[in-house]
Parts: sequence; structure tokens; C-alpha cells
Amino acid sequence: MATQRDINLIDPASFAGGPPHAHFDRLRREDPAHGQPNPQGGTLWSLTRFADIRSVETDPKQFTSTRGMHYPTPGEHAKRMTDNII
Repeated sequence: MATQRDINLIDPASFAGGPPHAHFDRLRREDPAHGQPNPQGGTLWSLTRFADIRSVETDPKQFTSTRGMHYPTPGEHAKRMTDNII
């Protein structure tokens, strides 16, 4: 079984066979606010529990993008991601 460090939610290949439900189940149990180093800098945070997602979405004073956001530099990775948008 993959360790939490092996779970890579940034790599599109992780979703090639569809959503990685087993990984999300494990993260919900063991690491519901999963932090992963972002190759572009900073940390990518993945919330996997409904209650946590709802708390963040309904508390704009605490969780805000008004202080800035980080987007990846356009490139081949971005192109692969946009190719998957319906």
C-alpha cells in the first residue's frame, strides 16, 4: 500500500485510471488535511473530509486568497491539465 508520501495529487498520472479513491479514503482516515510540496513552490493542501471543506468554504476571513495565490508556471504540465477539462 502506498504511504502518505507516495500519494501525489499533483501528478496527472495519479488520475489516469480515474479518481484515486483508495488514496482519498486513506487520506480521510489518516491525513485529512494533506500537505504536499508543490514543485512550483509552497505547499499544496488537499482537504478530503466534507466537514473540513465546508468549514474552509464558509470562513472567508480565515481562509482567503486576498493575500495572493500561487499558480504553476504555464508549460507542458499545464497543457496536460487543460487537455483534461471538459
